[in-house]
Parts: sequence; C-alpha cells; structure tokens
Amino acid sequence: MSTTTIHPSATIHHSARIGPGVVVGAGARIGPRAIVGEQTYIDPGARVAEQAIIGPGATVGRDAIISPGAIVRGRACISRGVVVGAGARIGPGARVGRGATIHPCVAVGANAIIGPHARVGTGARIHPGATVAEGAHIGPGVVVGAVVPAGATIEED
Repeated sequence: MSTTTIHPSATIHHSARIGPGVVVGAGARIGPRAIVGEQTYIDPGARVAEQAIIGPGATVGRDAIISPGAIVRGRACISRGVVVGAGARIGPGARVGRGATIHPCVAVGANAIIGPHARVGTGARIHPGATVAEGAHIGPGVVVGAVVPAGATIEED
C-alpha cells in the first residue's frame, strides 16, 4: 500500500476523501467533500474546492485552482496557475498548459491538449485528442474537434 504524504502547512477539510499514495504540497487546500484519487499529486499552493473530484494518477500544478464540482479524470495533468471552472470536466490523460483558463461547464475530452495561456469559454466542448494551442481563445459554446492554432480565436457563428 502506498503512503499518503501531506505537507504540514496543507489544509484538508475533514470531509474530503484522500486516496492512498497521494502527495499534497505545502499550502495546498482541499475543500469539503472533495475526492482525491490514489497516486495523485497536489502541488504546493494548489486549491481543490468543495465537491471537486481528482482522478487517480492526476497532477494538479502549483497554484492551480480546481473550482467547485469540477472533475479532473485520471492521469490528467493540470499545470501551474491553471483555473478549472465550476462544473468543468477534464478527460483522462488530458493536459492543460500553464496559466490556461477553463471556464465553467466546459468538457475537455480524453487526451486533449490545452496549451499554455489558452482560454476555453463557458460551455465549450473540446473533443478527445483535439489540441488548443498556446494563447488560443475558444469562445463560449464552441465545439473543437481538431487543432486550433496558437493565438487563434474561435467564436460560435
């Protein structure tokens, strides 16, 4: 059985569930009724809000924010400073780059890639395997099924 390691300055709400082998860094916070799956890394300063779910083997980067009710599936990687909005869904193996913003109610499919400093608007859908490159902006409600180039803006018609 893997040992769970929680830094002394981290804050874990008493109703949160933490799996085996989890590492919680300095100053990280895990909120009420949050679930953190086994073998997951919560880096220093990261925030996992109430009722958020972090799947097994995922990584939540330094100073990242996982908002209430968001779900980050197994093996997903949320980089430093990323904000995942309330109710957003991040698929298994997806990667979200440094400083990206995922607005509420967004779905990011399995193995999709969201580049650094990209923004994904409320209710957008990023299909499995799609890529939103660095600095791209995906408007609210847009569906992405392929590659969005760096710096591009895609808005709904």
